[in-house]
Amino acid sequence: MVFIIEGTLMTWEEILPHISNVKKQGTMQFLYQYKKYKDEKNYPFYWGDETEYSLIRFDHEERVVQLSLTSTSFFGSPQVQALESSVWTSEYGEFMMEGKPRNPFGAAITDLNHTEEHFIERRKAIKQFLGPNESLVSLTAFPRLGCPNFTFPSYEVNKHPTELHKSVFVADAALCSQLPLFV
Repeated sequence: MVFIIEGTLMTWEEILPHISNVKKQGTMQFLYQYKKYKDEKNYPFYWGDETEYSLIRFDHEERVVQLSLTSTSFFGSPQVQALESSVWTSEYGEFMMEGKPRNPFGAAITDLNHTEEHFIERRKAIKQFLGPNESLVSLTAFPRLGCPNFTFPSYEVNKHPTELHKSVFVADAALCSQLPLFV
């Protein structure tokens, strides 16, 4: 899970003078939290899951399956933001989405029994926003990743000197341009 705040990305040279302060602050925050909770006996245990999905487009006429580069269009939608049971965020690729429960699960063993229900409910909730030839899959690696025309729309691999990621297989357009963490 990543929290992004608005700001300007710094170069490595700009970061260097701040490293020791960041380490010091991190250590102080850890020690503060540790001392605060080390003797806590009835601290509630909460947990959750997050699942990464790929957005797939099927072209039945051409018999082609491609990664659909439309996932970031979902996140600004008020309907997606209003989903009661789940939260959806962008990931590294424009074809990737991360789904997680809006509220954590509790400590009871019976909460484990509801995990699969939450997966089904989450998928059902987002499915209404997909195009007619799109599907959401939990796939470790898309088999055609890096092949010609593996995305829709299709882009030429990085031919410009301004490309950020400098991949020889994946055009920058396929990578998440909305999330500063990945730029």
